[in-house]
Amino acid sequence: MVAQAEGPYAPKMAISHKDASAALAGRDAVMAQLVARHGPMRIPAAPRAEQRFATLANAITSQQLNGRAAATIWSRVVEAVGEPFSAETVRSVPVTALRSAGLSGSKAASLLDLADHVAEGRIHLQAIGRLGDDE
Repeated sequence: MVAQAEGPYAPKMAISHKDASAALAGRDAVMAQLVARHGPMRIPAAPRAEQRFATLANAITSQQLNGRAAATIWSRVVEAVGEPFSAETVRSVPVTALRSAGLSGSKAASLLDLADHVAEGRIHLQAIGRLGDDE
């Protein structure tokens, strides 16, 4: 994958993740240690359209939690919602069930708000990857 770096200090050329990692490692000792230990940065492919709602819901659930706690709460949320994990199924779950799964009140409200926006067509997840940053 090739990314175009931006900003006043960025090189004016397309660079790969491997080359960007090497450039950062050459400029910063901590980054050099991280790249040596973990290899160059890897950015996974974007989720498929049918996975985007669950991906966003997982992001809401996982905010400000360590990995193990986030995974535990997410699995409880998925169990509470059932299959398919969609905006419609999330909307059918009482907020008390989401809270019992481990979501805070604000996270439960955020998840339900996302579900409302998607179900009512105010957020179009099929096109989200093609939208600019201001859309």
